[in-house]
Amino acid sequence: MIDLDDLDIFYKYDAGTFSLISGMFMIATVTYIIYAVSPKATNTTIFYYSLVALILMVATPLLFYLSNLIEFSEIIGKFSSGICLAAFGTLIYHVTQYMDIGSWLYPIPRIFLTGVLGFITSFLFVRGVAVQMIEGSEDWIELDEDEEKEIEESDDEDKFLEEEDEPW
Repeated sequence: MIDLDDLDIFYKYDAGTFSLISGMFMIATVTYIIYAVSPKATNTTIFYYSLVALILMVATPLLFYLSNLIEFSEIIGKFSSGICLAAFGTLIYHVTQYMDIGSWLYPIPRIFLTGVLGFITSFLFVRGVAVQMIEGSEDWIELDEDEEKEIEESDDEDKFLEEEDEPW
């Protein structure tokens, strides 16, 4: 039987691993845009639609995890993320309706793949790197001397409590 905790790979690996993978996807995305979607390889309309798709899909994970990154309403962040996904779907639909029958097969893979590569890059970076760094940022927070003393005292109290619970 599969445990749900086994499916969450973000706690199994450190932020460095996801930073590496996200960097590889960033390079793949930029390379794809340069060689497959640039105005030299396609017409300018497809290029601009691809850039809009990239922006929407990069913003989706960023907005979804906005409450984990900064103190922001979780509902508004996830709502905005849903709007970005809906706008991406509308963009794909608009392109299929804008082109003649059969000719829409040419731009759809370029626009869709640009969006998917942007989403994967952003998702791995935001969830795998930024959120893990923020969650582990208690070491980075600068505290006053009084707050540091309180934390040290509470740590000492916890140690004494743990020793009392142990059997002889």
